Amino acid sequence: MVLLNINAIEPADNLEFTPLPEGWYAASISESAIRTGKESGKDYLNLEFTVTSGDFTSRKVWMVYSLWHDNPDVVQWAKEKLGKLAAALNMAAIEDHEELEGQQVEIKVGPNKKGDSEVKYYRSAGNTPPTAPAGSNGKSKPAWA
Repeated sequence: MVLLNINAIEPADNLEFTPLPEGWYAASISESAIRTGKESGKDYLNLEFTVTSGDFTSRKVWMVYSLWHDNPDVVQWAKEKLGKLAAALNMAAIEDHEELEGQQVEIKVGPNKKGDSEVKYYRSAGNTPPTAPAGSNGKSKPAWA
């Protein structure tokens, strides 16, 4: 037997699993991953946003971008959302999802159809101006295009 000696800690205000109030939040992209849907078997991009200031610091919001869906409208929506994220990050293109990790952005959070928090809009957090990837004509396509 190993003695752990751990005391219980009550969560602060029971906010862990409640939706974030609607509004703008400073955030960083804390994780990006390509995952596979359990039901669809299709890959998707999952981004984790972590609030970096204010009363909700350290709270997280996850977004799914179905870039490899059978429905072309779903894929188009995902590409448009990621294009708007790239613009807010002042990136000319997103070549690899991992380059998003650590990026600072402001996110507008609101409820989705289920009442959970969802990122509705992005805006710049004061990032540098966009630059085209080396050797490109400024019309580079992301890897999922």
